[in-house]
Amino acid sequence: MPQTVDNTNGGVGSTSSSTNPNRRINSEASGTMQEFLKLIITITTGFLAFTVTFSEKLYNPNIDSIPSFLFATWIFMGLCISACLFALGSLVSHLDDNNNINNAIRTSNIAYFLLFIGVACFVIFSVTFDKEKYKNDIIRSELTAKEYLQRSDSSFYATANIIKKKWNEDNESYSFTFVSKTDTLSLEVDPKLQQILSYEK
Repeated sequence: MPQTVDNTNGGVGSTSSSTNPNRRINSEASGTMQEFLKLIITITTGFLAFTVTFSEKLYNPNIDSIPSFLFATWIFMGLCISACLFALGSLVSHLDDNNNINNAIRTSNIAYFLLFIGVACFVIFSVTFDKEKYKNDIIRSELTAKEYLQRSDSSFYATANIIKKKWNEDNESYSFTFVSKTDTLSLEVDPKLQQILSYEK
């Protein structure tokens, strides 16, 4: 009389059942990891969209160069999204491959690190922005004063040097004092409109 094999006790045919738990574990881990990666993508995309959309309020792109830490924020956020998409692709395409799942986990950790660095860059940008804005304002105002002087009095401009820069609290403007071989003059510049407010020689 032939014997029956009990597949539940590790006999013939138990191979397929023994692999099911591993696949189920991989599937659960993959699902959890996918949700985590999607959350990172959502946060990163929203943060990136916010900084790009309102960048004109943070600085003037027509005059200023992109602040270095703001630019670094965008770079790290873009890399974070790319890493998340790569990890998601690995999880979806290679569910049964433990090596690819491990690679996806490592990539997701890198994505999380890139997100952290991007946020840190934006915090540094926020803290240092006023100083950077002040620096850009005075550089632009000085260029405006020099261009005006060159157009209005080229002979004086040819030998002129700035000997004094001053911030005027009353009307929020910059004053520049130029001196040449024969004369001295002062120009007052509006840093917001980049216009000459007064000319005194």
